[in-house]
Amino acid sequence: MIQNIQTRDPAGRASESSLNTSAGGRSAAPSSPPPVSTPAAPPSTAATAAGNANAPAVNISAEGQAMQKLADGLRQKPVNEQKVAALRQAIATNTYRIDPQQVAKKMLQFEQT
Repeated sequence: MIQNIQTRDPAGRASESSLNTSAGGRSAAPSSPPPVSTPAAPPSTAATAAGNANAPAVNISAEGQAMQKLADGLRQKPVNEQKVAALRQAIATNTYRIDPQQVAKKMLQFEQT
């Protein structure tokens, strides 16, 4: 038996996939994977408020605002692509080694600050 399953992504777009349930009463894997979509950027507060007058008010705590500011700052920092590529290569080839003494030292330094 084939069942069609409809799901919605965070942006509200519908996608449909089929599920074959005839494998001895057990659920089988979907016949095709659901489409992958990247989440859209959240709309601005003004656009949201103007677009939906019934939307509930949202208050973000000072901690949440600080975390958002930190996240925004991290997105703006440049990435050393060569270092990232070298680390990925070392991990992929199982040659990346972790020095437990160095990790412990950094953890102690972090805890003391």
